[in-house]
Amino acid sequence: MTKLTLSLHFVLLCLPLSQMSLGAAQKLRTDPIANKGTSSSKGTYQRQSVIRRLYGPENAHVRRNIREVAERPHRAKTGLLGDPNHRVPYENHPYDKPDDDPKRKLQFDNSLFRPMRIVYYTDALDSMRTAENAAKIDFIESQVLPRSAEFWSQALSVVPVSGNIKISTSELDGREFCGDSEFTRVPDEHVSAGISDADLILYVSGTPSSRFCSGTTLAVAVSCNFDQYDRPTAGAINICLDQIELDTDGTTSAAVVQDNVDILVGVFRKDIRTRGDDICSHTSSKL
Repeated sequence: MTKLTLSLHFVLLCLPLSQMSLGAAQKLRTDPIANKGTSSSKGTYQRQSVIRRLYGPENAHVRRNIREVAERPHRAKTGLLGDPNHRVPYENHPYDKPDDDPKRKLQFDNSLFRPMRIVYYTDALDSMRTAENAAKIDFIESQVLPRSAEFWSQALSVVPVSGNIKISTSELDGREFCGDSEFTRVPDEHVSAGISDADLILYVSGTPSSRFCSGTTLAVAVSCNFDQYDRPTAGAINICLDQIELDTDGTTSAAVVQDNVDILVGVFRKDIRTRGDDICSHTSSKL
């Protein structure tokens, strides 16, 4: 298991999520990278926009498949959690207060928020490791995932979880898998004991599935658990290893790193759909 936890100790003024995403994404792309391409041992790497990689016509069936996965759980069909007794522990969460209590309005009390702590669980990705793709997996785990988590931790703050996040099997595919059976099987201990020091758990896999890895698709992402207030607390990311381009020595250019980070941020941003006052978005000069 690879556990990458980022906790950034500052909370800034809340902004609409769309404003945060555009502003933070612009800062994320400030690396001095040529837009037209960069040299590598394989030739010239041609950059492609995030929008093209996510929404190009060659990826239409992948979008249909991941939409079907997202609409499969009980919550997606009814708007209610599959297990009404599932609770994520918080200390004095304002939503625990009566509806007419003014302290219930989170947007008026920024002191409640802390930068989102993201934990990656990469056992499924590591299980795909071979001599041919080991460098790609190392690249994802050492560069792409940490930078993506840093982006979200700097861009979003939440009311922090005060104990362990336990996974509710009622929202899992077949009560076992986060999102889909081709993604990660959730360990039993994540259901019984949970994971500490986390506000969001992301299960990362690398299944070369024709359902999710074709065209120019680099990765897909979907939420698979929510708290009692409808905030995503766990999700799956499946990375298409064949789309990763590295040099023969296992390194790559800044452009390739940046594009992989941008794509991963893009696919996960699509799935953060939650109540507007449950997540505080902010910008930071540390990006």
